[in-house]
Amino acid sequence: MVSAPTTRRNFVAAATESVSFAVANQLTAVAVVLPFICVAFGGSAFAAALIFPTYTAANLLGVILAPRVLGLRSVSRSLALILILIWPGFALWRHSLYEQRRNGSGGDDDDDDGDD
Repeated sequence: MVSAPTTRRNFVAAATESVSFAVANQLTAVAVVLPFICVAFGGSAFAAALIFPTYTAANLLGVILAPRVLGLRSVSRSLALILILIWPGFALWRHSLYEQRRNGSGGDDDDDDGDD
């Protein structure tokens, strides 16, 4: 028989996941919006084309692995693991923005040649 705290924790985890998923689906339209935003800010068309497949693969991986990760560790350890896993992606993104600004391709539309 499963104890009451375990059942409550599982319910809270399932409810949180389903509500978060529903909110994410309402607030994001990855297949349509993000590729256009990527190209509009000077990203490559190839990177824009990879946004949706990467999102789908990450979403599937999260749905498959989340119950196992949450079941094996405490909540704080699970959060730490998730943050460690997504940190390299954010670090690479920040580095690419820094390189773009350093190289002068910061995405501004002003060509600064003085002929208005």
